[in-house]
Amino acid sequence: MRAAVLGAGSWGTALALALARNKTPVRLWARNSDTYKNLLLKRANEPYLPGVKIPEQVRPTNSLGEALQGAELVILAVPPSGLRELAAAIRGMLPSRPLLVSGAKGLEGGTGLCPSQILEQELKDFRERIAVISGPAHAEELARGLPTAVVAAAGNPEPARQIAEMLAAPALQVYTGGDLVGVEVGGALAGMFALGAGIMEGLGLGESARAILAAGGFREMLLLGEALGGHRETLSGLAGLGDLVAGCFSRLPNRNREAGIMLARGRLPGEGAPGSKAAAEGIFTARAVGKLAAQHRLEMPIAREIGAVLFEGKPPREAAEAIMHRQR
Repeated sequence: MRAAVLGAGSWGTALALALARNKTPVRLWARNSDTYKNLLLKRANEPYLPGVKIPEQVRPTNSLGEALQGAELVILAVPPSGLRELAAAIRGMLPSRPLLVSGAKGLEGGTGLCPSQILEQELKDFRERIAVISGPAHAEELARGLPTAVVAAAGNPEPARQIAEMLAAPALQVYTGGDLVGVEVGGALAGMFALGAGIMEGLGLGESARAILAAGGFREMLLLGEALGGHRETLSGLAGLGDLVAGCFSRLPNRNREAGIMLARGRLPGEGAPGSKAAAEGIFTARAVGKLAAQHRLEMPIAREIGAVLFEGKPPREAAEAIMHRQR
């Protein structure tokens, strides 16, 4: 089976490497010309995965048409904020009945939709072939072949099983399921609460403060996830709680947590942070969560405080104190 990975950031590149380890020919599409040249000429993706060699099994391209030619598996590894545009761009290029997989984490800011729901809207003819991948896997560890795990979810078992067969390896466990909403909401809220954990870290409040935020954040994840149709079992597993723990406490680079640290130190995410490649998707998710909580009449005090810092100018320390002293 031939694969295409659309998006050559750290996560997309890591997924391409995982496929290549299983001897799957994969084309890796890079939108950015510098990234494409780096992949092609140096067999590396230094801005995102320094020190990682790109094997010959991975063929870089800057052409969507070339990437998709003959592809039976297509992974869209771009943020939710850019997913709709990419899906619309490939609509007329897709080969016959490919398996379409979203590797995005987050919710669309304006609509509150999960990535799979965006794909269902833009690629209506392929609804039965849409799946998602998420979980606590770090791109850096996946790229280096360190032990990790993800969840593959689809509306019917066959696409999820196919993904597991193509990605699973001794160091990569792929669990399968049918709860797309639970997997996607878990990953999205894990990113938003990682941003909140970054605020706590940037303020120097210590590990216990982050634990308080994570515990309360998990409660809110369950509230919203179940309100949207997700399953508690899914949200309590790798794609929800597992991702939340990894995002809030890992020492590896995390764009959402780094955005929170910047906010705590008086800088807006995106103002030229060293090493920053893109906006933290937790920001878009926080906007969507605020709307969804209001629509479903859910009390989500931690999400509300994160939103107040991001969109209302509330001082981060005041928000952190409100989170620490919230009513249970």
